[in-house]
Amino acid sequence: MEAYNKQDKTHFRKPTPFISDLFFGYTIPIFKKGYNGDLEESDLLGPVKKDQSNIVGDAIEATWFEELELSRQRNRNPSLLKVVFRAFYWDFLILGALQMVCDMVLRMSQPLVLGHLLSYFKPGSGVTKQEAYISSAVLALIVGLTAIMYNHIVMRSFNLGMRVRVALSSLIYRKLKYSLSKEETWDVEPWLVVWREDLNG
Repeated sequence: MEAYNKQDKTHFRKPTPFISDLFFGYTIPIFKKGYNGDLEESDLLGPVKKDQSNIVGDAIEATWFEELELSRQRNRNPSLLKVVFRAFYWDFLILGALQMVCDMVLRMSQPLVLGHLLSYFKPGSGVTKQEAYISSAVLALIVGLTAIMYNHIVMRSFNLGMRVRVALSSLIYRKLKYSLSKEETWDVEPWLVVWREDLNG
């Protein structure tokens, strides 16, 4: 199979209108292509810029060196968990904020609105027909917003997990490459990394 450069292709997550982002409309072209025929390897696209391994790798490597310096100053062991959080804290904050709005605002307000709507059918409740219509519309809006936000939360969660995995893999690769170039004390196979002295028995 001939090689091709995925980086030359425009990713479908290029800047798109807000409505397209909100309802994942940017995925329609790839679904159309898959519906009309089989997808080929040449249909694969490169990652968006912020997800590229060199970018997330540089970010977590710089944070790791900062953590090493802090650990020396405070006489403690470096924490990889702190490194991951500091490198991706903005993504974690956005994801947490979306989850908080979804759970503490939308989901908690849903039974309140539903209770107000059901009160309309209770004799002597004082809830007017217009208020019942408004409650129905608000309830439908809450359900719709919850569904939309939940899908974006799930997508962001998977995307963040992928970025963390890529960053850590890049960090491990750089550490291994540095060890190989510095001391040449490793023999590397596609499936195994062991000490040379162990191989020699």
